[in-house]
Amino acid sequence: MRYLWTLLMLGVLSTHAWAVPAWPTNTTSTDTTGTPTVTSCGTSPVLVAGSDDAAGTINVGSGTITSCTLTLSKNYGTTVCLVTTSATSAVPAVAIATNVVTITTSATIGSGKLFYLCVLPGH
Repeated sequence: MRYLWTLLMLGVLSTHAWAVPAWPTNTTSTDTTGTPTVTSCGTSPVLVAGSDDAAGTINVGSGTITSCTLTLSKNYGTTVCLVTTSATSAVPAVAIATNVVTITTSATIGSGKLFYLCVLPGH
């Protein structure tokens, strides 16, 4: 510890070397994501306005629902998605094949919400 403190005092080490880098922002990108479609998610599911392939909210339709399908607007390659629900008892699981995200839950989520966040390669 004394060695690190000495290096820090001499200016050899900087406290910035230990800092966590800031999340990158890219406000000039012209690369946009499309709007996905929701199917097999109860009666009249709705994709909330502002949702896109990268992130959004699904208002699940009515009924006894334990599965929803989110079809991304295009194939981004190896996509990873995280999903959570408004129903605390419904634990979601995600399976992705090409541009189709299948969400299954351990309990019914009828008339609830699904919140998703997908990492899209190249975006």
